[in-house]
Amino acid sequence: MQPADAGDSVRADDPRDAPGVGSADAAVEPSGVAAGGSGDTPTHADRAADGDGVVDVGLDGIAVGGVVALALAKTADVATTLVGLASDPAIRERNPVAAAAMTELGTLPGLVVLGALTVAVTAAVIEGGVRLSTPAVDDRPAGSDSPESPDHRHAGRIACYGVGCACNFGFAVHNAVVVAGVIGS
Repeated sequence: MQPADAGDSVRADDPRDAPGVGSADAAVEPSGVAAGGSGDTPTHADRAADGDGVVDVGLDGIAVGGVVALALAKTADVATTLVGLASDPAIRERNPVAAAAMTELGTLPGLVVLGALTVAVTAAVIEGGVRLSTPAVDDRPAGSDSPESPDHRHAGRIACYGVGCACNFGFAVHNAVVVAGVIGS
């Protein structure tokens, strides 16, 4: 790195101007990409690595709580489905994917596997969306100390996990109403 001339726009407080960070003396791999980086646009892993080899994936209490709530809601759906199927032979699974899983794996294993996959895929989509909506450090407003806004992440997680939970609890209530209608008649 060369000393700054009067006409250069190098700031001493800008970490991108430190030796080895975006400068000519950074280690360059044979691919032409600076060592440890991924080119011009840093990945979330590049931005989140804190030096100890562990990458902060950004999961917080709301994300964990959302997954737990989603799993509980799916459990209620599965439980009421099992009660309904056991209560009367006239009750059948109307979801073709669930019906196929139950045919291939058995009723309980099929519902458990499908439920676990549903929770996992839903959580992956929600967390991926949160990841994609989180601005890079260089995209922050000037003067911001936080690399990402927890407010939009929290709101997005609450809304998405809330919709997933509402859907599954709605399915459980529907199942309970069907069972109550069949048993009461």
